[in-house]
Amino acid sequence: MPHATGALVRIVNQVRNVFLLTLLLAGCCFSQTITISPKNGPPTSRLTVGGTGFPANSAVDVYFDLTDLALAATDSTGAFSKVPIQAPSWVLPGIHYITAVARANQAAAQTSFNVRTDWPQFGFTPNNQRQNPYENVLYTYNVGGLDLSWTFSTNIPTLSSPAIAGGSIFFGSYDGNLYALNATTGTKLWSYLTGSIVVSSPAVSQGNVYFGSYDGNVYALNAKNGAFLWAYSVGGAVTASPTVSNGMVYIATEGSLIALNAKTGVLAWSYGVSSISQAAPAVANGAVYVTGYDGFYSINATTGALIWNEPLVGMSSATAVAQGVVYANWATDFATEAVNTITGQERWAGSFTTNSFALGGGMLYGGFDNGIYGTSASTGVGGWTFTTYASVVSSPAVANGVVYVGCNDDSIYALDAFSGAYLWSFQTAAIINTSPVVANGMLYVTSNDGNLYAFSIPNGPAKVERPNPAELSPNINLKISQPTL
Repeated sequence: MPHATGALVRIVNQVRNVFLLTLLLAGCCFSQTITISPKNGPPTSRLTVGGTGFPANSAVDVYFDLTDLALAATDSTGAFSKVPIQAPSWVLPGIHYITAVARANQAAAQTSFNVRTDWPQFGFTPNNQRQNPYENVLYTYNVGGLDLSWTFSTNIPTLSSPAIAGGSIFFGSYDGNLYALNATTGTKLWSYLTGSIVVSSPAVSQGNVYFGSYDGNVYALNAKNGAFLWAYSVGGAVTASPTVSNGMVYIATEGSLIALNAKTGVLAWSYGVSSISQAAPAVANGAVYVTGYDGFYSINATTGALIWNEPLVGMSSATAVAQGVVYANWATDFATEAVNTITGQERWAGSFTTNSFALGGGMLYGGFDNGIYGTSASTGVGGWTFTTYASVVSSPAVANGVVYVGCNDDSIYALDAFSGAYLWSFQTAAIINTSPVVANGMLYVTSNDGNLYAFSIPNGPAKVERPNPAELSPNINLKISQPTL
């Protein structure tokens, strides 16, 4: 009997060992993983997805949250790579999930994608349209519910418009600092003290933040921790805001437009412009567009050579480019002029004025002595005006059918972009001559009262629940996706 019992124990142990070995081999051979690139971006972002550990030579469905977007084919090792998908336009800011599920045996893997929109420089993009095309939280029907989310005080006037990148918001202050805050909570991340006041609006690109100071320098800092990278001395106060494009930093200085290498800070070229506008230049079509006392300029973005000059005495505003037209203000005659970006020939001139513009939905938006206007960008005719209690010197921001603009009556306004109808306003404790930014369901603006204000609607975008791969439904009509090259 003892021999029988010992034999039974040995058999049980052998069975157990075989079972554990089977589990181990299964884990080694069929452990699935997926990777995505990029890992964050705005709605409509284009991603590529790769995976390993799936059944060989089989079909794998790739989902964005609950939606089956692509069908991948694995190779003989059970891997697939560079399968393209696109984030839907309607996905709201926050964490979303990419899931890959094998049709053969339901083997699955999952990773996250952060839907997040940056407003990385004054004009949103280098062409200075100041339009966020990805905003899908705030719109005409709910913007009236905007409420103050948080404030951050520097206790001294703030004339630097903010920039948003990587979940952080950056702005300068009269106290000489450039600040970086958490864009959601307003928590201070770091600050960098220069030698004088900072009114330049920062630009963020490739993990670096660029701005100017009255101490005569253009600075580059690490955007994550504020570490100093380089400084370029221009010999006079830098009040202008930089525009970053194709690895170059373009910024107006005393009488000149300069181009600096974004990585090194080395001067690439300089072009003299009398009384150059201290606004951010527009960059498009391989050219940089600026204004000065003697007109419009188009300058080759790579070489610094003059392409054309439209000689109009007294131009002083920022430039903005859209659909082959560049816009600027002709202050001497209180007119706005639209010219062809290639030839410099006039398209139209309108009898209204502004310091800088926003463009969206075929409309051109700007401010004047006592109000805000919206007019046809193609003709300069028609549109609407909204009367304020003081002059508007800041540039508007446009997002999802709403125009946002600060005013010297101490208020920030939200108007219907198509009709000019009043939607919402908030009064600060001093004038607002900086420009607002809108991203991820939040509105930000700085004021001369020394505060950065952040607004959002209560109960904003709901958190997305992680999908259960076993409950996802494949789209049987999908064809095998071809990997991107």
